[in-house]
Formats: sequence, C-alpha cells, structure tokens
Amino acid sequence: MSIDSLFTKIYNFLKYAEPRHIIAETVIYKAFQENCWISQDDLRPVVEQAISLVMSNCASDSPKLAKFEDVLTRFNGAYDNVRSLRDLGALDLNLEKPVQK
Repeated sequence: MSIDSLFTKIYNFLKYAEPRHIIAETVIYKAFQENCWISQDDLRPVVEQAISLVMSNCASDSPKLAKFEDVLTRFNGAYDNVRSLRDLGALDLNLEKPVQK
C-alpha cells in the first residue's frame, strides 16, 4: 500500500460519499482497509490533504464542508476509537502487518 493509493481511496470516498456517511470514523476505517497499521501521525496529513483538495472543488454551500471540518476536529479521538475496534477484532480488516523495508 502506497501513500498515493491511500490518498486516492480517501479522496474518492470524501468526494463521492453522501454527507451523512462522512464522519471521522468512516474516513479512518477506509484508511485501515488499505493499511490497518498506519500510525495516526502518518494518516493525519493524508486525510488533511484529501480534505483540502475536495474542499477546493466543493461549492461554498455544500453540506459536505461542515462534515470535512468535523472530520479534522474529531480525528484524534476517532482514530483511537477505530484502532480499539481493530484491536478487538470487531472490524473486517486484513490484520497482516506490512513487511518492513
């Protein structure tokens, strides 16, 4: 999994998802589907960049704009929540750790 493919997955989710589905936990879950061991510090800039790009292409009255701001505000707590669900085995994820180079 490359950062580019992760960015693309998150960007496409944010661009095409219904506003009611855009919450911090779903964005993080989408990232975990690609790499469930990505650290919070590595994931946050990818999410920020994807949100920035989608926001720049949204109409100023889009209901998604407030959702994007909420994702960024709630990111840290949501990451902890999704990570806990991963650790409990409550999510359908590939739990193989990536090979270190």
